[in-house]
Amino acid sequence: MSTETAYIDDGYTFDAKVPRQAGVHPEVSVSYRPATFDERNRYLKASADPERRASAAADLVVAHVKEWGIATVKGPVPVSKDAAKRVQPTLLDKIIDLILGYAGSAEDETDRKNS
Repeated sequence: MSTETAYIDDGYTFDAKVPRQAGVHPEVSVSYRPATFDERNRYLKASADPERRASAAADLVVAHVKEWGIATVKGPVPVSKDAAKRVQPTLLDKIIDLILGYAGSAEDETDRKNS
């Protein structure tokens, strides 16, 4: 499924996969609502302050991620502010890049290679 769009409608969601990075994090599926230009700018402003960066990232994830394939040995980890703050940092950055529109899904790349 392509995550390309020219207009972000209310409630619009994308399904994406963040590919595994060996030795860093596993592959993770994410269902998310892309940020609008205003939402992106608010996040960038809030995250510019090192004291607010973790909180701004967690707030963005909670507001935009509907589901994620993150689990522990105890089972699935629900999307929450506390959980977002504990996501492996490189993986969290990749999820944020999806939300902000700086990156596309690994599925998109696979679709292009297979067409």
